[in-house]
Amino acid sequence: MHQRYPLANGGHWHCYESASEAEVLALQADHAIPTAWLRAALDPHEDPHVEGLHGDEIAPLLIILRLPLEATSATGDAGFETAPLALVLSDADLITITAKPLRLKNAFLQALDDADTASGLALGMIWHVLHQFVLDTDTMAARTQEMEVRVGHSSHNTLLYEIMTLGKSLVYFTAALARSREVVAALQDSPRYFTHQQDAWRLRRVEVEVGEAQTLAQSTEAILDQYNTAISSVVANNLNLIMKVLTSVSIIMTIPTIVSGLWGQNTWLPFQEPIWGFWATLVITALLCAGTAWWLKRKDYF
Repeated sequence: MHQRYPLANGGHWHCYESASEAEVLALQADHAIPTAWLRAALDPHEDPHVEGLHGDEIAPLLIILRLPLEATSATGDAGFETAPLALVLSDADLITITAKPLRLKNAFLQALDDADTASGLALGMIWHVLHQFVLDTDTMAARTQEMEVRVGHSSHNTLLYEIMTLGKSLVYFTAALARSREVVAALQDSPRYFTHQQDAWRLRRVEVEVGEAQTLAQSTEAILDQYNTAISSVVANNLNLIMKVLTSVSIIMTIPTIVSGLWGQNTWLPFQEPIWGFWATLVITALLCAGTAWWLKRKDYF
């Protein structure tokens, strides 16, 4: 789907989301964009990088980032993944290409209101992408803290599955942010692009944001690794406690079986003749069960 938005300097932002290959390859003729760049924009495994920084004055510039997206794991847990977002600066126009729906469409429209040029809009979009990494990592950090409340009573693998999903999301984030930091450094060293005074402070904002996002993702991943070890130990300990309680209950429930088995034999036993013998047997059984339960409780088996 193609939408076009005007820029203050006379250029346009061409937004291609959920783009098909035929739709994207048509840009080659209109904007003289290399076909390899356009195919890279649709490659789901494309890493963040920059092309065309040191070309001639009329050559376009390609910036590829990884955009965070919400995803659901095979176990049904909410997580995140990343998908490529291509930004192409061609003359006074900015072209964005995504093979999936553009999650940050509203944020990019906000950046459009704050930018007069295609380069300024591109830097605003890059900042919003990096800021979304921060927001999503904060979401994962909050979910990690919420696990503390449930871990003390967990005896299932549910928490482990959630940790696996969050851990995979953070691996995607840290890998994308590491390469994004290289992209930002390359943009700062460019002698041709982003040389206006307003672009300088935008680049500085982008540099700060990518550092914040990378630090937050790495620290959250380290905390999650510690949680993984702790939760595995707690789940195993909770299972041991359950087995200990069940063993104690089994011991107590065995006593009535033994007593009833003894009084059910075809030999002489006490209390056989009197009518109150049955109730005496029940009282003896109850006392034995209570005494055993008290002893097990004293030994911390409950």
